[in-house]
Amino acid sequence: MIKMIKGVYGLKINGAIKAMTSRSAPFSLPASREAELVAAGVAEYIEEPQTEDKEDPENELQGTNSAGY
Repeated sequence: MIKMIKGVYGLKINGAIKAMTSRSAPFSLPASREAELVAAGVAEYIEEPQTEDKEDPENELQGTNSAGY
């Protein structure tokens, strides 16, 4: 996944070309094309967002409340 840092990249989405700029969200391309854009200095690699588990252990109640329940 990359993000543009300079210039504009024409990303084909459903047959239409969308201009991807530094203000656009990160996007994915074939690894070789991403590498070309990064090597050219117009894009940077972005870590892909990780999916969170539906259950967050920090949000679970732990122990009992002050009334002993």
